[in-house]
Amino acid sequence: MMKWKAYFWLMSLLLAVALALEFAEPSDVSLIDVIDYLSSGFSLIAVFGYAYSRALINPGTWRIWLPIVVVWDIVVLARQVVKEDIGFDAWTLAAMIVFGSILVIPEYVAVYRYGNRRLALWASKTTPSGE
Repeated sequence: MMKWKAYFWLMSLLLAVALALEFAEPSDVSLIDVIDYLSSGFSLIAVFGYAYSRALINPGTWRIWLPIVVVWDIVVLARQVVKEDIGFDAWTLAAMIVFGSILVIPEYVAVYRYGNRRLALWASKTTPSGE
């Protein structure tokens, strides 16, 4: 589970940096940007729970969340490519999409495993105080 913990902290750091850069110019922030950051943060809750074997929320939530976040990420990416002139040539854009996919696919795997494969974790769910 050490690799999942490292992944969680890496993605948390990247999200924090992205938020800091994005909100440095709050006038440029759209509602879609805010929803995108919230969805990333919510997904990181599942990555945290999976990495640290903590039962957070419930498994049904994560089973429902996975297809929602995958579709959301695809829609946001498509919107950025189609509607916004991001000023990159095709090869640079393709490399960015591949790199971004390499970063986000483990998140989808963790959300899937957390909601579907860690059933023993959910059976022994305890509150943070251990009750």
